[in-house]
Amino acid sequence: MICLSVVTLQIQAQKAVLKGTVTAHQSKEALIGVNVVANKNNGTTTNLDGEFKLRLDPGEYSISFSFIGYSEKTRQVDLEAGKTKTLNTSLKEKAQEMSTVVVTGSKYEKDLAEETVSMEVLKPDFIENSNATSMDEALEKVSGVSMMGEQISIRGGSGYQAGSGSRVLMLLDGLPLLRPDNGIIMWKSLPLENIQQVEVIKGASSALYGSSAMNGIINVRTANPSNEPYRKIVLYGGLYGNPPVENAKWWDRRPIFGGTRLAYRQRFNHFDVVLGGSYQYDKGYLQNSKTNFGRFNFKTRYRPPTVEGLTIGLNGNFSLDQGEYFFVWQDTGRKMYLPRTGGRYMNMPLSIDPHITYFDNKNYKHSFKGRFYRTHTINSSDDTSTSRLYYGSYNFHRKLKQLDINLTTGVEGYYSTINADQFGTHNGRNAAGFFQLDKTFFDRLNLTFGTRFEYFSIDSTGTNHSLPLLSDALGADIELPVKPVARFGANYEIAKATNIRASYGQAYRFPSIGEKYVETQRSGLRVAPNPDLKPETAWSAEIGINQGLKLSGWKGHVDFAGFVTEYSNMIEFQLKGDAGLYFQSVNIRDARISGVEISTMGQGSLFGFPTNIMFGYTYLYPIDLNDTSSTDNKSHILKYRTQHSAKADIETTINIVTLGAIVKYKSFMHNIDETLNLIKGVDDFRKMHDDGSIVIDIRIGLDVIQDAKISFITKNLFNELYTLRPAYIEAPRNYTVQLAYEF
Repeated sequence: MICLSVVTLQIQAQKAVLKGTVTAHQSKEALIGVNVVANKNNGTTTNLDGEFKLRLDPGEYSISFSFIGYSEKTRQVDLEAGKTKTLNTSLKEKAQEMSTVVVTGSKYEKDLAEETVSMEVLKPDFIENSNATSMDEALEKVSGVSMMGEQISIRGGSGYQAGSGSRVLMLLDGLPLLRPDNGIIMWKSLPLENIQQVEVIKGASSALYGSSAMNGIINVRTANPSNEPYRKIVLYGGLYGNPPVENAKWWDRRPIFGGTRLAYRQRFNHFDVVLGGSYQYDKGYLQNSKTNFGRFNFKTRYRPPTVEGLTIGLNGNFSLDQGEYFFVWQDTGRKMYLPRTGGRYMNMPLSIDPHITYFDNKNYKHSFKGRFYRTHTINSSDDTSTSRLYYGSYNFHRKLKQLDINLTTGVEGYYSTINADQFGTHNGRNAAGFFQLDKTFFDRLNLTFGTRFEYFSIDSTGTNHSLPLLSDALGADIELPVKPVARFGANYEIAKATNIRASYGQAYRFPSIGEKYVETQRSGLRVAPNPDLKPETAWSAEIGINQGLKLSGWKGHVDFAGFVTEYSNMIEFQLKGDAGLYFQSVNIRDARISGVEISTMGQGSLFGFPTNIMFGYTYLYPIDLNDTSSTDNKSHILKYRTQHSAKADIETTINIVTLGAIVKYKSFMHNIDETLNLIKGVDDFRKMHDDGSIVIDIRIGLDVIQDAKISFITKNLFNELYTLRPAYIEAPRNYTVQLAYEF
């Protein structure tokens, strides 16, 4: 009887186990981070495989599943002592409004409508349908984003940098991808073939991401495999039409271009693999601008079955880009398609990224990411440079459910070494610590506070931050070897699908090694070093409102924002003529950029047809605060900025036919360096084209067979003659045929 009683008590004391997997209803992909709660008081979240496990007392339970962007689901279960029950389920995407999950703003998954800063999201279909061959071309669709050559600007933050420094931080899967030597973005190396989505933050983000995140962030998030294998091939080819200027054609046969992109993604039990590749050739509409480019990338992830919550992996990306460069024209008229002088180049960037993620038994997330980034460049003048970056970061995320607080904190740093024939050997060092708190009140109000302390040095010059208040109190100069910055933000849901937000953020940027020390020539124009260049600082503020929309089967949102950014010791790339024409990065003291922006994005059925819409308009008022001239002559406007820009992309499907169009407008660029007018034709062209430019692209797609689509794309439909930067003409009308096949 005693033994029987002991066995009975043991059985009664035994727990029941509930386990299962949660997937997306449509894609069948495992959902990570789904909240699984039993009777509203005991819960967990799904791991990287969408799996969960709960140990509960025997009995009846109501199990709820909830996840950002998906409709909540509840299931009833009856658990028996000592037994394991499997409960698999799937969640459907919300239909009330277009819900988009992002990670860049807070380093964890969050609904876009709840962000305290302006963000835009580009999906891969938007990129592929227009046959964008590199990421910079794709980003031209985003409101407030503009390109001048290969230099990106968000809300007028950058002017004419010409390959030295960036105020926008480029991330690839959350890791910085700026060249260690000159701080620029190598657009062609970004893997268009394996993109999940591109997240664009507008505004200061130095508190989370450090230097170079001064005007915003672009985070390219690559795709992971789902439960079904994914294979896709894209082939395209095309040619340039004749220039809109008589006798400007320099070719006998029209220049052609073409390429291919390949993608493969598959899950093998505990191992994920992603492979991608691309090749493109472009003869060039400008004389001496031919390019050849190839790219290969891979992504792996392994989940050891013996260690629950652990994921390890290795990612890599390699590309080879070689060709000729065209920097400035000879003159206007028929000579605008001919280079002043030419040259050749070869770039070979390589990145290798180890990563480890671990969810401990309390479901706290620990992640380590590393990156080895090497670039090797050879120019026609045998000017060779090699740079290496060794980067590492540790991030910790914890959700305090009872307090409804998300805590994100971490440390990161890098060491870089650069060796160049033209400007010798230099080293850079960086170390930083950061944390951010996100708190929710009443399920409506989200508050964000974050701060960061960062050390940075180039050779013997390092961070030097003074503390004026403490210095005055102690009667002596007090300085720190770190730069502190902070950010604050609030988002309040004033009604269903209506959110109002406000944010303030501090920012800074240390000059790149290239800006301080580079000395080279291109098209007869010299680039001079400036070893005395100082760091620039800024603050930005924004207030905005995001309104979700639903019209029958069409869902989307409209976003309106007003913003201001103020700079101290702003770094600008200027063309000087005091010792022959040469470029140099200089501090121009103080500046302010303010403006307003409205954007909308939506998808679904409109008037019975599947329709995608993307629209944005941005007005800028960028001024040099040290220019005391009258506002009537616009000389106080910062150089190389356009005050008005608008862009729209609309696409609709009728049976097997898809029709789409892109419209882009830019107003006249009021101010440039006066010495730039010494280049032939610049002043004449500006006087003849002082009303801005409107460029229209159109496309027609046909679903020829299942999972195969052929598209016909015409860019610059009306053969507009225009420039985005002085002395460099943009492409004439051109035609592309694209075939995409998914299997």
